[in-house]
Amino acid sequence: MKKYSFNLLLLLLFCFLCTSCFEIKEELTLKKDGSGTYSFTMDMSQLKQVFIMSQAFAKGFSSMDTSGKYKPNMNFHNPMLNMKIKFDQLKYKLEEIKGITNYEVVYDTSLYLIGAKYNFSNITALNASVNELQKDQEEKQEDHYKYNGRVFERYNSISENDVKIGANNDSIARSMLGTARYHIIYHFEEPVKDFENENYYMSRDRKTLIFTAPLMDLVDRKVLIDNKVKF
Repeated sequence: MKKYSFNLLLLLLFCFLCTSCFEIKEELTLKKDGSGTYSFTMDMSQLKQVFIMSQAFAKGFSSMDTSGKYKPNMNFHNPMLNMKIKFDQLKYKLEEIKGITNYEVVYDTSLYLIGAKYNFSNITALNASVNELQKDQEEKQEDHYKYNGRVFERYNSISENDVKIGANNDSIARSMLGTARYHIIYHFEEPVKDFENENYYMSRDRKTLIFTAPLMDLVDRKVLIDNKVKF
């Protein structure tokens, strides 16, 4: 019975995930001197019912104690807690990077937001911090951004490896991530004269660029986030 209930829970979670979505937001504010603020957050508010259901299911689980009686399992933790622990651990690694300061974990259980935000003193520090955020088992050092005072560039760095899609779990991962969306918001101190990627939208004051697309379209390179912005 216990195995059946667990399998049912997984099935229900999978069904909800296939029809629900979450959002990833990358927000950057860049000053003229190359310093700024950066945040990376995941909005899982649309998965709220999944979490509530799994919590209720786990609390309703029974396990037999030494007396032969069943007792409810109350050792359920919020699904966001493990992610928060990882972002907490990143604080020490990122603040070891020269130029990274004021690291904060974004953790709002009422809005189902999880992520991190911090200040950077230059683009070199920003690139190093993003490499640390994306690093898994292997060292991966690459430029995600460039800035020389007159031109700001963003390179496409989202791949199948970043969302852990492989041959063994490709169809499951794609089903679960099929409705996920990726948002980018860039704020600048001075007006933008021109930018190359037509998938971005510019604010009326020409100081903010906004981009949004399905995550899997980025993974499959159907849409690119590369951009070259001139001031």
